Amino acid sequence: MIGGTSINTLQVYATPSIQTCDPNSPCLYTGNAKSVTGSRETIKITVKIGTDKNYIATCSDGNTFYVFQSVTDADKSYGSYYINRNGHKYYFNM
Repeated sequence: MIGGTSINTLQVYATPSIQTCDPNSPCLYTGNAKSVTGSRETIKITVKIGTDKNYIATCSDGNTFYVFQSVTDADKSYGSYYINRNGHKYYFNM
């Protein structure tokens, strides 16, 4: 293109991590995580420490995701932790 720019956008969704939980890790949390966008779905999760020492959430459907700590005020208002599943944050407190 002459005199113009081309912008490509790519929507990125979190994919299940390939990490697995350490078999000796205690269960840190078992309960619900809730999305505040989209379908506002609630899912059941179990959080343990992964083999890479990060928190890993296993969903009821068997998929695993990294757990992130809420750092912004907006995120903190929904929960102290969240997972990013299918482009939506699912919040919970543990």
